[in-house]
Amino acid sequence: MPNKLDLNIQKILQDWKISDALRELIANAYDEAKLSRTKQPSISYNDLTKEVTIKDFGRGIRPEHFTQNENREKNESLIVVGKFGIGLKDAISVLYRYQKPLVFKTSHNTFWPAEDFKTGTTDKIKTLHMEYDNNTIPEGTEIIIGDIKKSDYDEAIANFLENLHLEKIASSKKGEIYKKDGIASIFYNGMKISTDENFMFSYNILEANTKLRKSLNRERKMISRDAYRDIVISILKSCINKDNQYLINQILENINDSNNEWSFVDVQKLVFKNSDRNLIAVSNEDLENPAFITYAKEQNRELIYISSSNYNSICNDSSTVNNSIDKFGYDFVNNYKTEEVSEHELTSQEKNNWSWAIKKVNELAKIWPLWKFDFSRTKIYIIKDHPNANGISSFGRIEIVKRVLSDKAKLFNTLIHEICHTTSNATDATIDFENMLTEAFYYILQLKE
Repeated sequence: MPNKLDLNIQKILQDWKISDALRELIANAYDEAKLSRTKQPSISYNDLTKEVTIKDFGRGIRPEHFTQNENREKNESLIVVGKFGIGLKDAISVLYRYQKPLVFKTSHNTFWPAEDFKTGTTDKIKTLHMEYDNNTIPEGTEIIIGDIKKSDYDEAIANFLENLHLEKIASSKKGEIYKKDGIASIFYNGMKISTDENFMFSYNILEANTKLRKSLNRERKMISRDAYRDIVISILKSCINKDNQYLINQILENINDSNNEWSFVDVQKLVFKNSDRNLIAVSNEDLENPAFITYAKEQNRELIYISSSNYNSICNDSSTVNNSIDKFGYDFVNNYKTEEVSEHELTSQEKNNWSWAIKKVNELAKIWPLWKFDFSRTKIYIIKDHPNANGISSFGRIEIVKRVLSDKAKLFNTLIHEICHTTSNATDATIDFENMLTEAFYYILQLKE
């Protein structure tokens, strides 16, 4: 007569499917391989007999494994998925409920489930037991489950990275990044713990934080993004670097989805900082820098539009501020190199307008005392171009951009504007500069056509 172990199980996990139970048994086999440092389990399906065989080469299941509620070894390990001994009992109860033949052959005993009255009580309560005898196999544990559909088997093994053929993109000690196959999957030490419809990659987490550990309860089929979000960010941060341009380019190809990894500002910062492409961050609410955006495009910079809050974070970070449109525009304007243009390079119209305007400037110096004083010390030149000005005034030098010479009124107004900078020694939008413009009106009105 076989021995019996009371699993103390009646009816639980009504929402579990056969594939969920198979997943548990397969997970235990992978965990045992890691803990015992033995070779990977053999998982197979026989199309003729409809049997699933799960064979590991570890230490073999013992009677106490069916009765304990918590496995300290698994609970303290960082390399396995399973944490609670109830996972094994859950799988047994589900398969028994579906009336699937089940046997455990181990290096210690052979076990099979059966229902019997609960011992130690007068109540006629039937619970699930494990019966066992002393028949053994040479090593490990071999589990055979009968009457299993191929679709249930396929659904179960799809939970394990080992059985999939995903292309690895990057890896670090924190985790691995894979190209997704349809919907992105989240694995923990090789076992699927969630899916994410918005993520651009699949991830295998190798280092769990406290939040994830608390969420790893196998009665919940899939955990929420909140449980693994921070870990995914840490994996990306550990993998995005100048040596992994392929990963960076893969991210940049998927930046239009506002709810994927690109929405994380830490990811954006690392992409901007490490990409070999000439990326410039622009706030998608920015209406103040159209000229800077034009200059950036002319310089073959790649504009990436992001939320205003993330853009502000990039601008306030010394490691990424150089990737902002504001810093680009500031540097571009202040470091802009131009060329002087001689009069023989001008068209006839430009020459006529220039001669007329210089004549007016000379006449103004005769009647406006302040300009008369600065006129003798100021040189006026034509320059080829400038990114954000029609004219520039500094240190006894006025420069007029060639493009305004074709418009007589615009040329004259630009010259007066720069003359007022020279005479006031003040910048735009200051009281001193505005006062000087006001003073200039009187003398301009005295000029003859």
